[in-house]
Amino acid sequence: FSLMKFPVTNSLYKQFVPKYSLLFPRYSSGENEPVIGVNYFEANIFSIWMGLRLPTEKEWEKAARGCDGRDYPWGEASGYQSGYANTGDFIEGKTTPVDKFEPGVSPYGCYDMAGNVWEWCVQLNTSRYTTQRLVRGGSWLNYLVHAKCSYRNSFDPSERYPSIGFRCCALGATEIEEEDIDW
Repeated sequence: FSLMKFPVTNSLYKQFVPKYSLLFPRYSSGENEPVIGVNYFEANIFSIWMGLRLPTEKEWEKAARGCDGRDYPWGEASGYQSGYANTGDFIEGKTTPVDKFEPGVSPYGCYDMAGNVWEWCVQLNTSRYTTQRLVRGGSWLNYLVHAKCSYRNSFDPSERYPSIGFRCCALGATEIEEEDIDW
């Protein structure tokens, strides 16, 4: 599978909705900052417009952890290391440009897989009664521990949050074997 190198930015989202008005400009206003305030359904529609789709949870985690099952995209954290991710520990207080934290790049070259914004993911084989949708990666509002590659959270898919963005994946679901990811 192929995952976008960066989360979807305000600039890219404005190509989809030219009259898009930032919902949380205090927290993400730069052209190269991740778009926030887009609910799960809008993220899906954007993905289809791009000729892509949202990644499955397993695809997202594989892209973040690599083959060696890292705790964080850059490896193991030895205490709170600044310069790797935008989390609440480092008091940015808002999103940052998607290419700012180069030392925190995943083994596959993806930026912001930890921190900056949570990212909507598709969870396969869920109950049809599930009312929540998964997000991965932590955000600028959360601590570094929430940005671990294995950490997952869920939110109401119809709500818009100042800490959730998304990235897209190539079409065509991909099988990822359980043994490929060191849980």
